[in-house]
Amino acid sequence: MSPRTRTVDVDASPGLTCDVRTASGNVRVFLAPGLVLDVDATTVSGTLSSEIDIDVDGEGELSEDTLRLRVRTVSGDVMVARR
Repeated sequence: MSPRTRTVDVDASPGLTCDVRTASGNVRVFLAPGLVLDVDATTVSGTLSSEIDIDVDGEGELSEDTLRLRVRTVSGDVMVARR
């Protein structure tokens, strides 16, 4: 792993919001199994990838059991996966 990679291991309660921000560097987010997820991720000069199914059109239903994940990076990649 590059020293410029931020790794986040999310094992949070549903209904919460997890915010991850960095100006420069990659972000890798590993989620606990079974979490229902709403992802809002942006990068200016990197790529977005996910090893889990994500509804990219924004039409999915949100509930109080949904964990909201917000990831922002200016220069870096964002990757989301289950542990």
